[in-house]
Amino acid sequence: MQESDSNRRRGAPHKPDEMKRTARLGAVQLTEEQLATYELVAKMEGKSKSQWIRDTLDARCELALLFAKQPKPE
Repeated sequence: MQESDSNRRRGAPHKPDEMKRTARLGAVQLTEEQLATYELVAKMEGKSKSQWIRDTLDARCELALLFAKQPKPE
């Protein structure tokens, strides 16, 4: 083991508080077909399943807010 390896911490790198994801959406029930499709598309886009879900929900919310002429909540 190299000397620098023993000083490294395990786990994810530290993030600033404003970048931490602590809220949860909850459990969403899906069919096996839906799950397989979501996983396939996430892989096609080179994203993790979680990142693909966040990106997809964010894009859909932006569109809905735009059409409703509503500001994004703070």
